[in-house]
Amino acid sequence: LEQVQLAVMDAGFTRESLRGRKIGVFVGISTADAVNVSLEASGRQESVFALNCHDHATAAGRISFLFGFLGPCVAYNTACSSSLVALHAAVRSLQAGECEMAVVAGVNAILSPDVSRRFAAAGMLSPTGRCHTFDAASDGYVRGEGCGTVLLNRASRLSDLRKIYAIIDGVSVCQDGPSTNITSPNGTAQQRLLETALSDAGVRGEQIDYVEA
Repeated sequence: LEQVQLAVMDAGFTRESLRGRKIGVFVGISTADAVNVSLEASGRQESVFALNCHDHATAAGRISFLFGFLGPCVAYNTACSSSLVALHAAVRSLQAGECEMAVVAGVNAILSPDVSRRFAAAGMLSPTGRCHTFDAASDGYVRGEGCGTVLLNRASRLSDLRKIYAIIDGVSVCQDGPSTNITSPNGTAQQRLLETALSDAGVRGEQIDYVEA
């Protein structure tokens, strides 16, 4: 909620100016640490408020509820890609005219050791405590936490925004399909994803000068 408020203010709006408008909310959220914390705090007994803690949809719904947004409101759980899949959905929703602007948020909070224990048991976490990204020495990853929010507007309405950080030219989404196992990446599928994203943007690979990953 705090990050959404900051994004709204950074774009030059107020909560009051956006209330009652078709603003979409798209949240990428994966793990369920809050569920464990809620159950531990209540002695494993369900409380009247438990449902709102256990459902990822509430993370998105609370934003629309408190800010008075009337557009689509969806939470996406696609593991590590949750935030980018939420961004993809927001772009498509804007293009379809389902909303006039879109709030896109990605959040992960490490609140309980239970999720980390399960990941470690599955061999996903690095025993050396390092990600070693794009390195042959990679032996797993390290969990991180944070929250980021952006406010998207149509290209025809960019003058409404006080600040413009980036223009989204293209987006794409796909699934790995068959792979070594259900949690292993598929290099061919990821290559195809990049190709379709470039095609959607109308650019060629050799035109890309900078890649952040």
